[in-house]
Amino acid sequence: MKTLIQIAALACALATPGLALAGMECFTDRKVTAVNIGYVDMPFGADGGDAVYFTLDNGNTYPLNTGFNLDWPRGQALHRTLLAAMTQRFKVTGYDHYGYGGTCDDIDEILVKP
Repeated sequence: MKTLIQIAALACALATPGLALAGMECFTDRKVTAVNIGYVDMPFGADGGDAVYFTLDNGNTYPLNTGFNLDWPRGQALHRTLLAAMTQRFKVTGYDHYGYGGTCDDIDEILVKP
């Protein structure tokens, strides 16, 4: 399972050039408690029913970047990574590489630690 998560994380990093080089760290070493998909009934926007958002053990909820939702292969990989991290109780760190105004408005990179 650890290898699968590493492969998914690597695939996400490779799918977006320069992704692992810079970005704002939004959270560190948190556990995923819920992963939701579909039409998001929150301020994150629906994205045609392909949205992905997740909740951490501190109660904070984040959406994936709309370019990383279920209608994109890299979004599918991030979704699988979040599900694996949740079921295996791994810690995750999330980054926003396209944030506006210094805020983490969505997540586009997830690092997983056992």
